[in-house]
Amino acid sequence: MAGPTQRIDYVSDDGHTYDINIPAWQATVAGEPVGTTGTGSLPKGGRRRYRMMLNTGTGREYKVAFANTTLSNWTSGTGSSITYSRGQYGPPSGTYVWGGRIGERQLFKH
Repeated sequence: MAGPTQRIDYVSDDGHTYDINIPAWQATVAGEPVGTTGTGSLPKGGRRRYRMMLNTGTGREYKVAFANTTLSNWTSGTGSSITYSRGQYGPPSGTYVWGGRIGERQLFKH
């Protein structure tokens, strides 16, 4: 899904705040503010945390990146319902439920 992107401050499990770029629709769904303090990008092999949201009408899942584990949509329980209104980009408008959380990980690069 091409479209505009937004820079956010990604608070990593290693304690650093990185400057990363995600699709603007994901930032809206996650509740991410525009980044102002992050520097650099995730280390090579780093994978950011995300959560799946399931469209209850179509059964299709979408990945949503989360930069901060204190956001309400990160901490809400699996199966919690959200209503998403599509702008020009992103998945279709509808009712979604949150799926599981996939945590940050660091892959070894040799």
